[in-house]
Amino acid sequence: MSVPAIVLSNTEMANDHFCSCVAIDTGSGSEQVRLLLPGGQHLNPRSLSLGAWQVRTMWVPGRVLTLSEIRKENPRPTHPEDRVLMEPCVRFGELVPNSLMRRTVEEFTYPSLEDLFPGFKKSGGKGYKEAVGRFDRSVGYVRCTSVQFSASGYATVRQGHNVFECKVEGAKLLHDLRMANVLTGTVYTRPLLRFSLAGAFTGDGKFDPPRCYLMLSGMR
Repeated sequence: MSVPAIVLSNTEMANDHFCSCVAIDTGSGSEQVRLLLPGGQHLNPRSLSLGAWQVRTMWVPGRVLTLSEIRKENPRPTHPEDRVLMEPCVRFGELVPNSLMRRTVEEFTYPSLEDLFPGFKKSGGKGYKEAVGRFDRSVGYVRCTSVQFSASGYATVRQGHNVFECKVEGAKLLHDLRMANVLTGTVYTRPLLRFSLAGAFTGDGKFDPPRCYLMLSGMR
């Protein structure tokens, strides 16, 4: 059974792997799911019979995908959106109208970082959530006060009283920075930012419990 979906994010990883969340229509709204290959492996072009250029240029926020069957199989406690793409078959469709993308994104937008990630903390200028218990979510959007990008691959985010650094991982955002469509050093006010939690990190035993650090995976 094929499943239509709208791409919400494409996050770059090592060795041409990537992480992507999509919105699935449930009939009463949208559900945000993170696509994985069988065995819980992250996506990569070869396994999907795609070229790397297709992932870079076609697998972008707002793109309609037609997927094979997806199943919920033992999602990580910290990443409840995990779903397995049972057959590595993906067809690209059109980009959705901005109005539809805006309505879809609004379903996953929260008033603050504390609402998005209850228990949000900061240490060393970086935001994180302790990997304890089962999370309600690991991705979502927040309208922030401002964001400023640096040439080091990080962004300084201000949201209310919170100011912290966040690593930029969204493929489209990184592309826009490389092409100077988004400028380093410029302060962007009132951006709608997409945040993702990285996998649990122990810091070589330094962190107990482990930490899931915030990544910046998109900006609208």
